[in-house]
Amino acid sequence: HFRFKTSTTNTNEMNDGDKSAARGVSYTESQLPSSGKLTVKTDRVVIQEMEQKLSAAYVLFAILSQCTLVRIIAAEETQEEMKQDNVSARESGRSKKSEPAKESQTRLAFTLRGKQVRARDLIKLSGNLKRMPFLPQLVVLDLSCNLIGPTNHGDLEDFLQFANSMLPQLHTLKLSENPTMGSQGIGELVDYIEDSTSLRNLELRLCDIGGEGMKKLANMKTPSTLEVLDVSFNRIGIKYVLKFIKDNRACQLLYNNNKMTAAEFQQARVSEGVSL
Repeated sequence: HFRFKTSTTNTNEMNDGDKSAARGVSYTESQLPSSGKLTVKTDRVVIQEMEQKLSAAYVLFAILSQCTLVRIIAAEETQEEMKQDNVSARESGRSKKSEPAKESQTRLAFTLRGKQVRARDLIKLSGNLKRMPFLPQLVVLDLSCNLIGPTNHGDLEDFLQFANSMLPQLHTLKLSENPTMGSQGIGELVDYIEDSTSLRNLELRLCDIGGEGMKKLANMKTPSTLEVLDVSFNRIGIKYVLKFIKDNRACQLLYNNNKMTAAEFQQARVSEGVSL
């Protein structure tokens, strides 16, 4: 609980300009949440608690909104497919009732890009996605530009296990610009990558994974489905870039703007078989 700070000023002693200014100051101060103890430290705690609640509400709203939007799109696409099937059946003289129901061919993307999502929010995401009928059609999941990273509670690891078991067609996972991911987060991500049977594209730009994170990626058992791995802008040196390229010829590694000299970057390109 909190109450609002208020300020009082004797406006009878001021001229019109001062009265106007005082009203402005009083209005501004009256909007500031306060602990009631009139100290910067206690007030800061109250404000931080409010910010956390607002952030959690904002993320939940974003998740629910995206679930609703993608569900509507899926329903509309499915109806359109059914109409086309009926037209084809009439033109060919087939009986539509005698045919087994076809699986929808619609492919869907789900995005929470830049929604202040943290690892602790992923349980809300998986909980809501579980109830959605479009999961078998979901092929792109965009969680870029957020604050997702490892936690002591294993929130990221749990979500990735959910993705492997409940998103069988997911081929693109976008995690770029999650600066709290780091090498520890990559350690949790490696298990997901190794177990995936559908992942083709993984984006990890600007995730601060460093050399240690690249080492984990280079040493993992890369699935045959993975076609592109983007680790640009991550302070990565050449050693484990070369190892990944050598051991994974079928997967294209993107590693622009990392901790390499021009000569080292050229060496990596040559190891890929690129003519310079």
